[in-house]
Amino acid sequence: MIMQKKINLICLLFLLSISIAFGQTESVISKVSYESTPLSPSILSLLKKQVPDPEQVNSVIAVLQKHKGYYSLYIDSKTHESLFVLDSLHSEPGVSSPGQIEFAYTNSDGEMIVKESFMKSTIIIKDKLSTIEWNISDETKTVHERNCQNATIKNGPDISVWFSSEISTNRGPGYFQGLFGLVFEANDFFSTTYVTEVRNIEKSKVINELFEKYKQAPDGKVYSLQEFFLLKQNFIKTLKTEQ
Repeated sequence: MIMQKKINLICLLFLLSISIAFGQTESVISKVSYESTPLSPSILSLLKKQVPDPEQVNSVIAVLQKHKGYYSLYIDSKTHESLFVLDSLHSEPGVSSPGQIEFAYTNSDGEMIVKESFMKSTIIIKDKLSTIEWNISDETKTVHERNCQNATIKNGPDISVWFSSEISTNRGPGYFQGLFGLVFEANDFFSTTYVTEVRNIEKSKVINELFEKYKQAPDGKVYSLQEFFLLKQNFIKTLKTEQ
C-alpha cells in the first residue's frame, strides 16, 4: 500500500511537471530583433564603381549605415505563427530606399502575407514558404555569435542569407524563410538585415492583438513571390544598364 502511494505520488509529480513544462512552452514567444540598412553588398559594389575616390565612398557608407529600420520577429511556439514587423525607421536626410518591408505574417501552414513599399508603390505578396527554392552552400561564417550557413534563392534578385540550425525554426525577416534554422542575416539588392538580439518573452494580450492585426491581407494588388522577384529583377537590370 505504501509502495503504491509512492508510485502514485511520483506519477502525479511527473504529470504536474509535464503540464508546467507545456504551460511554459505555450506561453513563450521567441522575439528576434533586427536592424536593416540600405547598404547591401550589391549597392556597395555599384557605389565603388560610381565613386572613384575612396574617401567619398567611406563618407557615403557612413551615411547609409545611419539610415536604419528596426524590426521585431515574433515566433509563437504553440501556433507556429510568425510576424515580422517594422517597429520604427530612422531616416537619414538625403537617403531613401527603393524597398521597405512593412510586415510579413506567416501562419501555421506556411502561408505568407507580406506588405512592402517598393518604388513608391504598395506591394502585397501572398504565397507559401514551400514555393521558395533555396540553394544551400557549404560556406559558413559567425553571425551574432552563431554558426551560420549561406543560402541563396533560386531565380531571386541578388538574395543571399545566413541561417543557423542552432535555432530550430524555419523563419526569418520578411520572406527570407523556409530554411533549416533562423535567418541571422539577409542581403538582397537593396538592403542588408541582421539580428541584434534573440530572446524569449511571455505571450500577452498585446502580442495576440499584434498577430490579429496582420493576419488579413490589406487592400492592394496581390503578387506571388515569383512575380514580385521578377518585378525587382527587371528594376535591377535597368539600374545596372544605366551604370
